[in-house]
Amino acid sequence: MTDWTKVGQRLADIAPMLGTVIGGPAGTAVGSIIAATLGTANNPEAVLASIKNNPDAALKLKELENAEHASLRAQALAMAQNEVHLAGLEMADQQQARSTHKDHWMPSLLTVTLAIMVSAMSYGVITTEVPKGSTEVAFLIVGQILTAFLTAVAFWLGSSRSSQVANKVIREKML
Repeated sequence: MTDWTKVGQRLADIAPMLGTVIGGPAGTAVGSIIAATLGTANNPEAVLASIKNNPDAALKLKELENAEHASLRAQALAMAQNEVHLAGLEMADQQQARSTHKDHWMPSLLTVTLAIMVSAMSYGVITTEVPKGSTEVAFLIVGQILTAFLTAVAFWLGSSRSSQVANKVIREKML
């Protein structure tokens, strides 16, 4: 089953603001407006089929985007501001954790232990063969340890996610 995000990806070239907004929290509501505009059933599959098979669909969607430009822009900006807010909360949580545990030995020990585990796993993956029946379990374990190590590194060095969100907000405001 297709979801509205797939429709948003398809709309990115035709009507970029519609594509952005349909991928957000108002996606279902915007999807129903698009379906009504195209005269299709209110589901992502029908909308995608209409976009693909109806040569007038792109024109109708562009007209809809132009008619609703201010509203769509406000929705896109609200989505971006929400992402910035969430990134700020995440960053504040990390900063609080860093300041709370700055003098404790445990975060340092965990980071060093994970670094040793990642090094040992890397060596093991290069030098030994994983038994055929255990490959999925090995991949799962390696993935979990790598994820934990990356989280530990982000704890100490911070995250560039907030920069990515800020750049997105700036691009959205330029629309």
